Amino acid sequence: MMFKNYLITAYRNLRKRFGYSLINILGLATGMAVCILILQYVNFELSYDDFFPNKETVFRIRQDRYDKGELSTQWVSGCAAVGQFAKTNFPEVEDFVRLRGASAIYGYINEAGQEKSLKEERAYSATPSIFNVFSIDLIHGDENTALNDPFQLIISEKIAKKYFGEEDPIGKTMTLDRNSKFTVTGIFPDFPDNSHFRGEIIISYATVVDWQGEGAENAWNWDGFYNYVKINPNTDYKVLEKKITEAANEQNKEDWGNYNHSVVFYLQPLTDIHLYSDFIGEFEPGGNGNTVYFLLIISFFVIIIAWINYINLSTARSVDRAREVGVRKVMGSNKQSLIYQFIMETALTNLIAIILAGCIVVLALPYFSDLIGREISFTILQEANFWIVLCTMFFIGTILAGIYPAFVLSSFTPVVVLKGKMRNSRHGIVLRKGLVVFQFAASIVLMIGTVVVYQQVNYMQTQDLGVNIEQTLVLDVPMIWGDSTYPSRAEAYKHELKSNPNISEVAFSTEVPGRSPGWNAGGIRLVTEDEKDSKQYRVIAVDYDFVDMFGLEVVEGRKFSEEYPNDKNAVLFNEAGAKQLGFENYNEMMGEELFFWGDTFQIVGVLKNYHQSSLQHDFEPLIFRMSGENHNYYSIKVNTAGLSGTIAEVEKLWKSYFPEKPFEYFFLDDRFNQNYAKDILFGKVFLIFSSLALLIACMGLFGLASYTTSQRTKEIGIRKILGATISSILMLLSREFTILVLIAFVIGAPISYFLMDLWLQDFAYKTPMSWWLFVLPGVTILFIALLSVISQALKAAFANLSNSLRYE
Repeated sequence: MMFKNYLITAYRNLRKRFGYSLINILGLATGMAVCILILQYVNFELSYDDFFPNKETVFRIRQDRYDKGELSTQWVSGCAAVGQFAKTNFPEVEDFVRLRGASAIYGYINEAGQEKSLKEERAYSATPSIFNVFSIDLIHGDENTALNDPFQLIISEKIAKKYFGEEDPIGKTMTLDRNSKFTVTGIFPDFPDNSHFRGEIIISYATVVDWQGEGAENAWNWDGFYNYVKINPNTDYKVLEKKITEAANEQNKEDWGNYNHSVVFYLQPLTDIHLYSDFIGEFEPGGNGNTVYFLLIISFFVIIIAWINYINLSTARSVDRAREVGVRKVMGSNKQSLIYQFIMETALTNLIAIILAGCIVVLALPYFSDLIGREISFTILQEANFWIVLCTMFFIGTILAGIYPAFVLSSFTPVVVLKGKMRNSRHGIVLRKGLVVFQFAASIVLMIGTVVVYQQVNYMQTQDLGVNIEQTLVLDVPMIWGDSTYPSRAEAYKHELKSNPNISEVAFSTEVPGRSPGWNAGGIRLVTEDEKDSKQYRVIAVDYDFVDMFGLEVVEGRKFSEEYPNDKNAVLFNEAGAKQLGFENYNEMMGEELFFWGDTFQIVGVLKNYHQSSLQHDFEPLIFRMSGENHNYYSIKVNTAGLSGTIAEVEKLWKSYFPEKPFEYFFLDDRFNQNYAKDILFGKVFLIFSSLALLIACMGLFGLASYTTSQRTKEIGIRKILGATISSILMLLSREFTILVLIAFVIGAPISYFLMDLWLQDFAYKTPMSWWLFVLPGVTILFIALLSVISQALKAAFANLSNSLRYE
């Protein structure tokens, strides 16, 4: 009966003060919905690789290479030998797996006399120990034999269904690169989306050894291999990685000493890879730990701001409810029962808010999924974590937002309040002001953060890259092995493309601007230098048209030209590469001979630095050499007029020259901008949820201003009778809130500077944090806050004087 009475009374109070109740419920519901959506995203990002049974004992070996004591490269796909070396020499290592990556794999499947072309991006080779280290259980096939011999492969369920339908693929043949025939020996479950490794075709590593020799197993100076180790549970992996580094450098001291370089190996915990690894050779672009935790901070700010609104409005209205408390106490209610009553009101408000928040989440899920580019389905309602978060918010919200107002309201003295002498206490006023300052300080931090993020993304997208990527159609070309007709077909195709009036230029290359070149070459030095002076460079193989097509500037020497028959033995450097070689005066480089992988090349030119990858990274030392018979990309400058017709003609020609290969293309500027996709997403999410946080804060301020103004109605009436102007009344009522927002700015601005400076550390080229980046959000928030206050002040200032001064 008491519970029912509390509930009925709580409902009546909510209905009686509908305006304030609506502000509280909408604020709480919006805050909870925002918090749930962000937590759902954050939870997914933090869950990467969490499904692996051995997640706590599996580590990837990463390596940093130093030349003459200076850091030159940082790899996740390092040398081939280190995994086996660790297992052989350290008992802490129980097992290891070695993988070799492939940018894409092409081929065909011949089923029932019908040839089906094949292209897959996520193809890798792996040693048989992958089943143990990654705990993969085959759906069909035998783990003990599936990857033991050359030309065996296992495929995911997705690939099996894609190419074989309902048929059993075990024992079937897939013809892949180099025209090699592979036997399907197993089917494994698809890796989930929250896996840093999502292989779909896994080839036996014995095939790599068959193709590339024993160096693919024991080479220390050959990069591009992934090594994972499974260690004993009680092992300190930091101690182990130091031991591996010391032992590896000791074993290779003579060889590496000749090149004057050393290597430091690191063990990356499996569950840290997605958020905290951005090095050469990553399987796919990962997340950003700082971004995830920034969003987590936003979610906490938003929900706390909503709870603060409730506390502020509840305690501000304490004078109105003082007589109610006095009467209740006179009629026999004790403090405990009053606390229960007010807690019940808070619980009812939170319950309504949480139901509304759940509805908002369900309605917003499709749009939020589109925003973050990842499907979050309605099955969220079936997840235990969702309901745990929802219930946690309810109980924490009820306690945090209800306990203080409940104790304040239940502590009133009946004699005082029934005489009408009750006033807001000094401590209560100070608390409310402090909470308002916190609300707007948090809003200022979020708003400044939003402006800085957008400014940084805009800065990166609008800077001169030093390379012309506009109107460039790029064909993604398969590597063609052992086909003697390919070079002549490629040149004929290029010639026909150039005859199209809508195509101005065509160039072949192994890489195009937009990402770091995958070809990394070490041991490069002048023929006059010792081996210990060798250095590493990123290498791009290009044709004669590459420099002109991309508008690269020659700062010294010349570009490649058909007028020089020996240019197949010539190289170009960019400025960063020239300086790494030791030249400040580029003219001195011209004609120098370079030792490059057993061959001698002549330096004929230096190109001005350009951004091969995004502005997150500094200029890389690059070497350009004439391309061989294989290319990864055909770049085509096209006119925008009649673009669809031009693409159709390019495809038609492609199918006539390369009927066995799929036609795939992209636009270079779109691909280059993908470098900023994560930052653009961060900016959008930051903007949306920061705006919602500000909206919630202003809703609370609106309610508080409305109540404060109503409490001063008689004062305003008397002031008007005594001659006060509307402007002076507005100034009087808005001055207090203006001061609070200014205090919030003084607190929030330094905090936002610290946080955004931390975020900008990830960028080699970053926007300067000018004063206006801080002042503009501060002025905007002040304007919005004053608008909320003045709207209520105007209502009071223009009110009828007789109504303002009437006592009852």
